[in-house]
Amino acid sequence: MVKCIKKFLPVTITTAIEAIKDNGGLSISRSTACIFLTQPCYLLLLSFMLISTSAFFTPSFASAIDKEMATLRMFYTDKELVISPTRAPKPVSKTAEDITIITSKDIERMNAHTVAEVLNRVPGVFVNFNQDFGATSLIGIQGAAERDSLVMMDGIPWNYLSSGSAETNSIPVGIIKRIEIIRGPGSSAWGSSLGGVINIITRETGVSNTPHGMVRASYGQHSTKDAKAEVHGRSGPVGYYLFAGNQRSNGLRSSRDFDNNSLYSKFSINLSKNLGLGLTMGYSDPDIDLGHISGSHTTVKERTSFVSANIDAGITDNIGIKTSFHYFKNRASDRSTRPGSFLSGLYDEETIGGNLSLSYRDAIQNATLGVDIDRGNLRYKTIIGTTSTSRRPHREKWAIYANDTISFGRYSITPGIRYDHDSHAGSFVSPSIGFTCFVFKDTVLRGSVARGFTTPPLLMTLNGSLDYEKIMSYQAGFETAAFKYVWLKTTFFMHDIDDTIEQTSNRTQSGVVCEAETTPLYNIRLKGGYSYVHSSKENQDNGATDMREYTLGIIYDDKRSFSAELFGHYVWWDYNHRWNASYDDMIWDLNFSKKLWCCPFMPHVSGSIFFTGHNLFDCSQYTSEEYKNPGRWVEAGIKISF
Repeated sequence: MVKCIKKFLPVTITTAIEAIKDNGGLSISRSTACIFLTQPCYLLLLSFMLISTSAFFTPSFASAIDKEMATLRMFYTDKELVISPTRAPKPVSKTAEDITIITSKDIERMNAHTVAEVLNRVPGVFVNFNQDFGATSLIGIQGAAERDSLVMMDGIPWNYLSSGSAETNSIPVGIIKRIEIIRGPGSSAWGSSLGGVINIITRETGVSNTPHGMVRASYGQHSTKDAKAEVHGRSGPVGYYLFAGNQRSNGLRSSRDFDNNSLYSKFSINLSKNLGLGLTMGYSDPDIDLGHISGSHTTVKERTSFVSANIDAGITDNIGIKTSFHYFKNRASDRSTRPGSFLSGLYDEETIGGNLSLSYRDAIQNATLGVDIDRGNLRYKTIIGTTSTSRRPHREKWAIYANDTISFGRYSITPGIRYDHDSHAGSFVSPSIGFTCFVFKDTVLRGSVARGFTTPPLLMTLNGSLDYEKIMSYQAGFETAAFKYVWLKTTFFMHDIDDTIEQTSNRTQSGVVCEAETTPLYNIRLKGGYSYVHSSKENQDNGATDMREYTLGIIYDDKRSFSAELFGHYVWWDYNHRWNASYDDMIWDLNFSKKLWCCPFMPHVSGSIFFTGHNLFDCSQYTSEEYKNPGRWVEAGIKISF
């Protein structure tokens, strides 16, 4: 082993690749870039080699990169540092993955009521709604199934044990500081996430001894209400953030309704300069009446509660350690009734887990080594007429991961690897490697190769164990602000998927995701996106092979008191005709907000009004005639900040 390490350390990457070939045991299935993924030990060896050789580079690259990022920051504002790709904060310019960031300002400007509404505006994220206010939704990234998208909030996995998918209507959008969306597998950092990762980061606790906050309420057609209030501040060493909200609607279409109460709290304690404690707690209770479907009347009731706690300690200026704990409990019941029949299902699940991570950061490296542990229990019960069935499966899993971002000059390399063990599916290794490079002024090239997986949902393992659903992913693209007044990002992808969960043969998914935005001209800017996904085989459920999505927004913001947005969204689902779907039209929404007053004696106190017109042209965009989208409807509201 020592001879092997000595052999590789002095050589360049190219020489190392040739040396590995000469040593045998190498299988190249698609391109030379795959060698480190077909043999995970070589990926670790490359990582070690890069860490060693990075000592020869000087930190002078930082000022050069800052200059190159000057124009890009006109579009990022406060978005430069991202956490999700490697679970350690780093600049967007050093992120090899295809990532989009949504801020709290974006959410407020669109007057979104649910996380699904926010994600529906992100190119490459396909959201299939139940089509009503606050109702259920299925979220897929780059054409992957909904169980393949990992949703995280405050370090808590939000995906259900039963189905593997995540329902986000139990997360109030008012508590969100930002959402980081990774398109493509994030398994080398997060584990089960074949399609991508949606990481929801909540607002921070207050820093002022004087409490500040907000009260916001809206009212719309069909008695649709959305009221929320928050307060944040600091009392001695304890910072706090408190939130309460209620959403209610009689249904935007007949026979439907929705009611949800949400509570959320976050506390932080700075014990010293380098030691901090954090605690979050939350609860929500969505009650959904889906109305009459195929002669049945269906209702869904959920109760979601969670707790997370963390300790952050800075050992030195460069080394930090973090430990966290989380508890998630969800109880969902659905009931369908029709003349002469009755069907009910109960899904009672809880997950408890934790994380321990060690991080190292300097001018060249940004490395993380960590361990995840989770245990989940599910109580599943169905009642059909007078017959009931009950099962109690459980899942235990643990993982160890290592990720790094190594920067030298205009380049950065991001190796990563993770080992997962699941009590049902066994073990899986998820290596990845990516790169970024500034090729011209304000232009970044990026690419990545990654191996990922999805863990089979518990309900699919009741009759025996299933293997992981696997993916081999290749992505490459660029991001540039070199064009005058325009920012553009484009990513091409190809995924080889072995779908062992659905027991189908291998398929390939390929496509492109584009995002563009202009700089403000007379306070007006344009924003748009396009995504296309092609599958080599038809979807077994709906027959789709080609999916397209278009977004277009016109935004006005005078930065003082008035803002407005006209936003259009279109998606071609390519469903089989037997679904009786309709998606020939683009849905347009209009939002505007106006600040009315500001208290002269307390300048931090202000009031504003806002208005939203949904589906302005009363268009259709749905995948099933049983879940038709709402027609045109309007709402208005008021916000008081203090």
